[in-house]
Parts: sequence; C-alpha cells; structure tokens
Amino acid sequence: MDDGSHALSGSYDKTLQLWDLASGQTLRTFEGHTNAVAAVEVSANGGCALSSSWDMTLRLWDLATGRTLRTLEGHTGSINAGAATTDGSRALSGSNDHTLRLWDVANRECLAEYIADAAIGCVAFARDDLIVAGSADGKIHILEIREP
Repeated sequence: MDDGSHALSGSYDKTLQLWDLASGQTLRTFEGHTNAVAAVEVSANGGCALSSSWDMTLRLWDLATGRTLRTLEGHTGSINAGAATTDGSRALSGSNDHTLRLWDVANRECLAEYIADAAIGCVAFARDDLIVAGSADGKIHILEIREP
C-alpha cells in the first residue's frame, strides 16, 4: 500500500475501507469496531494500520488480510485520534475521557496516561520520544517520553 495507489478510510458505519485510487473501487472492508471509526493511520512500511474508534478501542490491522492483529482497550470515552511510532512498537490514543494514553502494542499494555482538562482530539509522535496532542479547550500538549 506504500506505492501511493491506495487509500484507507474510516467511517461512521464502523468499518475501514481500502480503496484503489485509480478505479475508485473498494478493495477490502475491515470489520470489527462496534462504533464509528474516527481516525486511521497507515504504518510507515504500509503493511498495517491503526484505527481509533468511538467504541473506546484502538485496533491494529493487517492490510493484506484484513484481520485485526491487536485490540487496545482501557479508555472510558470515545477515542478520537491515534498514532504509532515509526517501528510500530508503541501507539498513542486521545479520547473524550480527557486522557492521552501511550501503549505497548505487542503487550496491549497502557504504559502511561496523561490527563488533560478537555477531550483530546489529535495526537502525534513528533519523534519516537516526543508526543504532541491537541485538546478541545484549544491547548497543545507537548510531552517527552522518559524511560524508567
């Protein structure tokens, strides 16, 4: 998928769709979320994708097979945004529960939680050790990841 000929979308119908950009046709439908898909991000190598959903989960998908590889759970509100490190080992999620969470993808473990004053609407890794997030109260949050 990394050749620029495809796109991946998330939808209110609880699915992700893999599209062929030349034909406009859907190549694959990804099912598993139980509420709207708010955001999707394709991995740097194009082999998998991370979806953020209002069902309070993040899902890591295999783009070749359409299978869910991992489901990350723990938020108490809809997830609005997600991001992954370039190597895919860690993920971020931002939620209506006012939290930003850092995840170990392989172990499905929440490594850290940051509580904001409002819902988190967007998240990104500026570097693998630096997080940037935006919240509904107009604030930008910049957080450094420090290993214990």
